[in-house]
Amino acid sequence: MQGTLDSTEHLIKRLTRKLSSSNYEYIYYSIRIFFNLNILIGVVYILLSHAFFSFKLLDSRDIALIGERYLCLGGLIILPGLYEAEYLRGIRDTIKSKAFSFNKSIIIRLIFLIILLYIMVMCVTVPALLQSSSFDFLKMTTGFFITSLFLGSIGLFVSKLTRSLPTGYLLGFSYYLFEMVTKGKYTKELFLFSLIKGEFTIGKILLAGISIILLSISIIIESRLTGNEAA
Repeated sequence: MQGTLDSTEHLIKRLTRKLSSSNYEYIYYSIRIFFNLNILIGVVYILLSHAFFSFKLLDSRDIALIGERYLCLGGLIILPGLYEAEYLRGIRDTIKSKAFSFNKSIIIRLIFLIILLYIMVMCVTVPALLQSSSFDFLKMTTGFFITSLFLGSIGLFVSKLTRSLPTGYLLGFSYYLFEMVTKGKYTKELFLFSLIKGEFTIGKILLAGISIILLSISIIIESRLTGNEAA
């Protein structure tokens, strides 16, 4: 009986060590190819906002104009390049050999990017709040994040659908310009810049849901493309 317990305990420890090692490898692999030119440009873009704008004593409309017209492009800069590391760094053989779960690595990287995107938004809203600006911090931060995530998810989805990164950037930016010119005339509740009107509508929640759907479809498309290459 004691021997059986010792054998079971030993087996559990081996499985735990193997699982932990595997998770560490996934995370290391994801981080290793996470940082690229898109990330650098996105971070610099957001930091430059402090050179272009003053965040002192802003009201809700002022901070909304900065967030919805300038800050939201951060998502379009960093998200469409989610998969590009494998292509640009010549490590497609690693994926094809299935040494790592490609989907798991992509999901880890996507989570990193979403967290980074939220931090990038806070790099604007927090300094504004600290400089005596008057606005609803949670509403504005969340709203800017959703707008940025939506534009980024459009760029990523289109780039995977067309297998062209430039096309993803072009269509994402075109939608941004379309909303800016039409001012929600055609998109109604889904107007991208509703915070400028002082409204955090149900449309923002819907945009967040659409973003999740587009990101999920993008992962499925890339997974199937990778599976076909591996085959």
